[in-house]
Amino acid sequence: MVFGSLTAMRGVAALLVAFFHLRYGVMGVPLFDLYIFSSRFGNRGYLLVDFFFILSGFILAYRYGDDCSKLNLRRYRHFVWQRVARIWPLNVVTVLIAILYLGNKYGANYLRRDAIIANLLLVHGWGHYFAPTLDFPSWSLSCEWGAYLVLPFYLWAAAA
Repeated sequence: MVFGSLTAMRGVAALLVAFFHLRYGVMGVPLFDLYIFSSRFGNRGYLLVDFFFILSGFILAYRYGDDCSKLNLRRYRHFVWQRVARIWPLNVVTVLIAILYLGNKYGANYLRRDAIIANLLLVHGWGHYFAPTLDFPSWSLSCEWGAYLVLPFYLWAAAA
C-alpha cells in the first residue's frame, strides 16, 4: 500500500488509546504509566482517537474514492461487507468479554438486553446512550461503523 507508514501510525495510535483506556479501566500498565503516561503528551491519549479517525478517513477516501465515484448497490454492499468483516468479529469478542466481566462483577441483573443488542449491532454510540454500557470505549467503534455506512455516499457526492 502507498500509505504503509500511515497505517503503522494508525496502529500505534490504536494501541496507545487501548492502553490509555486500560489505565483508567480494568488495570494499569505499569511501564506505560512510568514512561508514556507521565509525559504531557502521553497523558492525553484520548486525543489519539481523533488522530486515528483522521488518518483512517484519509486512507479510506484514497482507497475507495474511485470506486465510490461509480457507486452502485453492488459496490456499496462490497464496501460495507469489507468493513463488517474487519471490525465486527473483534466487537463480538469484546462484548462477550464485557458480559462475562460485568456479569461476574455486578450480577446478571446489571446486564440489559437493549444494551447488549445495541453493542452487538454497533449502534450504541448513535445518539442514544444505553445504560449501563457494556464497553464504554467502544463508542468510537460504533461511530466508526456509522461513518462507514455513509462514507461511500459522501465520496460519491464529492466526486460528482
